[in-house]
Amino acid sequence: MKSSFEQNGGTYRQVGDFNIPNLTLSPEESNITLGRWTLTDLNR
Repeated sequence: MKSSFEQNGGTYRQVGDFNIPNLTLSPEESNITLGRWTLTDLNR
């Protein structure tokens, strides 16, 4: 039985004993600027 991710065209790669989804960003999504508050939250 395929997962909903696979049913929608997603693929996985195996790393050790784990299957990791292969995710990519579209060109529009890859040009995101992180603001001051986002960077502050990431450093917690």
